[in-house]
Amino acid sequence: MQNFINNINNKRYKTLAFLTGAVSTLHTEYLGLEIDEQVTPYAKSSIKDYAILEKHYLSSHYDYFLHISLEDYGILQDDGYFSRQYSDGHLNLYIDSVGYHSCEVCLKGNLYGDTLYDSTHTNKAVYKICAIKKGGLVKLKTEEQLVLEGERLYDEGNLKMAFFMYFSAMESLINSKVSNYAVKIHAELHDALEYLSLDEKLRLVTKEALNTTDFDTIKVWSKIMETFNSSKSKRNLIAHGKSVVINVGDVDNIYVSLLLVAGVLNFGFSTFNGINRKIFK
Repeated sequence: MQNFINNINNKRYKTLAFLTGAVSTLHTEYLGLEIDEQVTPYAKSSIKDYAILEKHYLSSHYDYFLHISLEDYGILQDDGYFSRQYSDGHLNLYIDSVGYHSCEVCLKGNLYGDTLYDSTHTNKAVYKICAIKKGGLVKLKTEEQLVLEGERLYDEGNLKMAFFMYFSAMESLINSKVSNYAVKIHAELHDALEYLSLDEKLRLVTKEALNTTDFDTIKVWSKIMETFNSSKSKRNLIAHGKSVVINVGDVDNIYVSLLLVAGVLNFGFSTFNGINRKIFK
């Protein structure tokens, strides 16, 4: 369990990919090595330490960034490696800002030299990106859209609404599985399904997903129900506009529970290790 929690904290973008179907890929862009004129105005034939400002607009490839990191950059060599050593100096770059919705990346750094002569080189930047691919955002399921909205709110520090969105994502996932189950039974029983509590619905679809009635064999079940039971009253208070205090622990717990429920219902895993391997493989 602790290994699972550690992985969530250290590789959160992988949990988001697990919940939304986002893809992880390497993406290469050309570098123009544009001088940041506001910091170091260009002086012809002047060799000095220039500030570099580079912007990449990737909205033609992706709809939404979950994670992006700068993996490598510089002059592409014949052996496929990148060199950051230029004639007069070393190129240093870092990601200064990211537009997760607009899929824009701003790089800043510095390079000692004339810079203009470097435009003849094959300068490239390689990003590691976890994102919703172009056209994928409108195809997301309701629970997947709720996860993204919850994560945005979480990043903004709006714990109450992030908590509500994560819980709603879990509720939506459970209800979608109940709808799938409904097609297997007589129509006369459909109304009875609607009157089940969310707890009862979760039990029903878990039995279906794991083909078992023995919840003692489901290693993650106690953790799911512990968080579920402690969260639903707070969720109801939020839904009815009542006063409630939500802290980071509440949000983290419901997020863990969401991951576990998704592991059970979408992939048929019943152990922490199984779900952990599926997410962080």
